[in-house]
Amino acid sequence: SGTNTSVEISSGASIIANNAITVSSLIVEDGGTYTHAQNGGTIPAATWGANSTCNVTGITGTAPGGTIQTFGNFTWNCAGQSGTVDLTTGAVTFTAAGNFYVANTNAQTLGFTNSNNNTDLLVYGNFTVGNGTNTTIFNLKRNNNNNTNAVEIGGNLTVNTNATLTKTGTGTSATVNLG
Repeated sequence: SGTNTSVEISSGASIIANNAITVSSLIVEDGGTYTHAQNGGTIPAATWGANSTCNVTGITGTAPGGTIQTFGNFTWNCAGQSGTVDLTTGAVTFTAAGNFYVANTNAQTLGFTNSNNNTDLLVYGNFTVGNGTNTTIFNLKRNNNNNTNAVEIGGNLTVNTNATLTKTGTGTSATVNLG
């Protein structure tokens, strides 16, 4: 941690953030991994290589800040999640330049957003829900209004055994565009 600290995570290297980290510059190169192993907190703003990974593992009930940036690969694997958590708030575009993988929500809901605004989830690679073992729930739209939630997927959409991809909010539907 430091206000004038520059950190670079190179290929094959990783940082596990059990507590808040503050850096003036964070670069996660292709093959590098940042693991957010804390409840809440903020994922630091970074320059993410398309094949880098942001791995979120520590969320129990409080969403992390810092999710409105362009990631490489993004993985949500929170085995201790104990309630509904929303990935974003407000009118936003969440981008994964690589793959978006919701591996484990501990049978709780990970909502894309509960916003009253239009939102977009852009995944240039594959979008996968569930690891085939744990009960995993990803909700594209939880609110009851007429906003538009759009998901654009450049690769494959996979919903594994014990996983659910849903939209529970009323009003305008969430759209999923493949390809």
